Amino acid sequence: MGDSFAVLGLTKKVFENCGVKEVCQEENVRLINFDTSLIVKKKMDGEILKEIFLPQEVLEIDLLLSLPKHKTHNFMFFTGALKNQLGIIPGALKPKIHQMAPNIIDFSKALVDINLAVKFNLAVMEGIIGLEGAILLIAVLEKSKFCSCKF
Repeated sequence: MGDSFAVLGLTKKVFENCGVKEVCQEENVRLINFDTSLIVKKKMDGEILKEIFLPQEVLEIDLLLSLPKHKTHNFMFFTGALKNQLGIIPGALKPKIHQMAPNIIDFSKALVDINLAVKFNLAVMEGIIGLEGAILLIAVLEKSKFCSCKF
């Protein structure tokens, strides 16, 4: 299981506070903080992104699953499987993508570029409790009773 939180340096704390670290330990699942992974540059021919920097583990894994949370986002309004893939980009590199794609249209295209560069095998979005708010740090929990799956 791997991820990189939106704010650089907080991924380890998020793993601990939300219980992911404990569950991974109980289930004997490797937990990878992408902020501390070896980073590999991958050339691409995206509409916005011409290269992408990825954790080495993402390029070596046999099966990629995405487990997005049902929530709102100040740029994308709603996040889902495509936006969730931004989690594979190490935290320090996320601001560069926002600089290259400073508006909603370009940011959407950059998300498509990421998803074309790294193919996920399955995405399952749990939305029993979602997050609503423009900024993740001040989001409000909302019951949405929603689940979505993409192959």
